[in-house]
Amino acid sequence: MLRSTPVYSALVLLGLVWLPAASAGPIIQSQISEYVQIKANAPFGQTFTAVDEHITRIEVYLDDYNNQYYNGSTILRLYEGDEIAGEPFFVDGQTVGLDSQGPVSFNTLPVVLTVGQTYTFEVDRFNQRWGAAINQHQFENGDPIPGRVDYGGGHAIFNGQAAPHYDLAFRVIPLVVGDANVDGLVDGTDYVYWAINFGDNPADDPPGAPSNGDLNYDGRVDGTDYVVWALAYQNAQAALAVPEPQTLSLAWGAGTCLVLSVTARRRRRRVN
Repeated sequence: MLRSTPVYSALVLLGLVWLPAASAGPIIQSQISEYVQIKANAPFGQTFTAVDEHITRIEVYLDDYNNQYYNGSTILRLYEGDEIAGEPFFVDGQTVGLDSQGPVSFNTLPVVLTVGQTYTFEVDRFNQRWGAAINQHQFENGDPIPGRVDYGGGHAIFNGQAAPHYDLAFRVIPLVVGDANVDGLVDGTDYVYWAINFGDNPADDPPGAPSNGDLNYDGRVDGTDYVVWALAYQNAQAALAVPEPQTLSLAWGAGTCLVLSVTARRRRRRVN
C-alpha cells in the first residue's frame, strides 16, 4: 500500500463528505484521502486526457504544512504522453504564499492541447515545503470558477512511477470561447479586443490569441473572429439578437480606456 511506504509523510484528512459534482471538481477514483509530501515522492505529478483544445490554467490543491522552511516557489512542467519523460513543452514557475492550504493556479495560456491526447503535469521535483492533496473535493464548495470534472484517463505519479489508484486534487480550466481577455466572461470588452486589432497580423500583437483578437486561432484577425465573439455573446446573454458592431456603444464606452491605451502603445511601436 502507498501509505505504508517510508518515503513520504501523510496526514489523513477526516470528516470530508463527498458531494455530487454539481460544479467544478477534481477527478475522483474513490481511493484514500490524504496528503503526500512532494519532495519525498519526486518526480511527482498527474496525468490526464485532454477534452479541451485551449486551456487557461491548471490548478492543484497544495498544503503548506512545512511553512517554516524553504521558499514558497513551485514549478509546473507539462509533458505530452503519460509519463514524466523527455522535454516539457510548457514550464511555469511561480512563487506562492500559502499559510495553510489552498489551490495553486498555473496560468497556461496560450498552451494548445490535442483533444484525446494524454498529458502529464509535474507539480514539483525539488521543493520539500509543499504537500499535495489526493482525492479531495476542495474545488467544489463555494468556488465560482467553472472547470472540468470529466478529465478521465488519469492517475497520480509518485517517484516517477504511475500510481493508477490515486489522483491529485486538480482541475484543468478550459478557455471560454469568445473570451478575448480571459476573464471567464464574454462581454463587450472582448469585442473591443477584437475591434482594436481588426486587420492586424496577430504575430505583431503579443501575447497571442485570443488576446490579440484572433478568437478562432487561424492566424488572422478578421470578420470570422467577430462571428465567434457574437455567437458566444448571444449565448452568454441569452439574447435573441446579436448586436452588430455599429450598435455596441456600451461596449465601446466600457473599453474606451483600453482602446486609448492599446492605440497609444501601437503608435509608439510603429514610430520606433
